[in-house]
Amino acid sequence: MTTDSSLPPNQIATILSYLHITFQPFFINLLSMYFIPSAVRKKIQWPVYTVCFISAVVMLLQLYPFEWAGSCELGRGLCGDQLCSVSGDWHIAWDVPTNGMLNFITVDSWASFLTLYPTYFFAGILLPFIYGSWRFTMYHFLVGPQLAMLLTGNPNEVAAIWCLLSIGILLLVVKTPIRKVMFVKSWWLWPKQSRQK
Repeated sequence: MTTDSSLPPNQIATILSYLHITFQPFFINLLSMYFIPSAVRKKIQWPVYTVCFISAVVMLLQLYPFEWAGSCELGRGLCGDQLCSVSGDWHIAWDVPTNGMLNFITVDSWASFLTLYPTYFFAGILLPFIYGSWRFTMYHFLVGPQLAMLLTGNPNEVAAIWCLLSIGILLLVVKTPIRKVMFVKSWWLWPKQSRQK
């Protein structure tokens, strides 16, 4: 892979990758809501998609170089000083010069990607857990971002590895008996009439 950030195809591929991440919570929630009762899904789907939309808007705003926001801190997930796809430890790493409007959130740990993009973390990880799709969310978190963070020391490569692992996540959930285990019939936040016996 070429790492010349001045090449338009490299920059276009990088920005398309960022946009893919930006809108991913919609698809995570679409799949997560499949594993809860339809009565619950019908009540929450539009509020859930609204949260995903707000997350996407915030992540798009992070792309604009607002002077007042500064820039993202190098070393945090996906942060780079130029828009470029580069070689990571063993996969693609994406360098995206986002602004620093969310730099006030500081967590010095494995979760730098999730703290730089807290709306993504809320919409794609916490929200499905809150509305009851906890089994799929735990599976997705452990086999997705958690495993990706263990497979590389490069924070800009984690998102690409997570995307690669998502193919396996989907195949295991759709085409194996694991799918049956993912369904949740009862959750403490649901009204009693929405719970399945």
